[in-house]
Amino acid sequence: YNTADVVIDGNLTAAGAEGIKIAANADTKASLSATGYNANNTAVAAGVAILAGDTKAKVTVNVPASAQPLTATQGKVSVEADTKTDIYINADTVGNAGYAVSNVGVANYDTSADVIINRSITAGAVDVNAANNITGLKMTVGNMANETPGRSKNTAGANDDDDADANEEKEKVKTGDEQKSGQKSIDPAKVTQEAFTDTTNDEKTKDAKDGVRKVKDKVVGANESGANAGQISAFGRGAAVGVVSNKNDAKATQRKDAVITATKVSDAVDGSVHVNAYSLMNGQDSMRLSVQNRQYGSNAEIGAAVLVSSVKNNATVLLENEGDQSAKISGAGAVSLNA
Repeated sequence: YNTADVVIDGNLTAAGAEGIKIAANADTKASLSATGYNANNTAVAAGVAILAGDTKAKVTVNVPASAQPLTATQGKVSVEADTKTDIYINADTVGNAGYAVSNVGVANYDTSADVIINRSITAGAVDVNAANNITGLKMTVGNMANETPGRSKNTAGANDDDDADANEEKEKVKTGDEQKSGQKSIDPAKVTQEAFTDTTNDEKTKDAKDGVRKVKDKVVGANESGANAGQISAFGRGAAVGVVSNKNDAKATQRKDAVITATKVSDAVDGSVHVNAYSLMNGQDSMRLSVQNRQYGSNAEIGAAVLVSSVKNNATVLLENEGDQSAKISGAGAVSLNA
């Protein structure tokens, strides 16, 4: 969870050309990798990588009883909320003689940039910007079950000593908080369900929700979707599943009692007013999702690769009005509202 929150309650006045700049910037760069190793006599090898959280930037200019307008008559007033997000998730499994390889990658991550102007602004120029920049949303889920000749194993080949060794090795790798995280993420059905918690009846997302139900059914052996009548479970039998739930909101709001006035001072401070809200997925790797299942000579009962993604981008510029009262903008130069 990464957040930047700026709240202005007091009076701000700038007499010179430098003006006033208010900014909340939240930058997130996260990389997560989970690799499951299957040793001799291992019945199932699994890699689970899950990232859940938020990146938020917010600026609120309040209007307490004694507040004066933000004033920079010789300069510019700039108000900005900006996020930058770069996420990479990798889940894979390597090893020999595995009965089956099953990997799950889940990204349940949202971003928001929010600017709320409750108070009037008087300046030589005004810029208001709410911007989400998603420079990377990458997920790779890959199964590889390479098998050395003559060393093939199935479930019957595992014994109690092997199980004890595997459990001991697991305890060495995961301790404390990491162990708790592992317990939470082992159940792919729960992870998938929590990643898609939207219960609205929005027809635009119906296909995505149906897809999630089908994935969940195939993973855990249920039949909520009606597409898995045999209630066959893919997890533990050679499945690669990737789930992405991502919502990006950018919003710039001017309340109904707020008046923005810009008067030209110079060519640089030109009396313009620009209000922008952008939610951008740009760059070569802004969205790159890959799920692969390669089972070489293994005893996998099911070889499935499934990817479900729900990505929503919203950008809004709102000038409030209520009855006869509405937000007002007056600029001596160019005035633009962009979303």
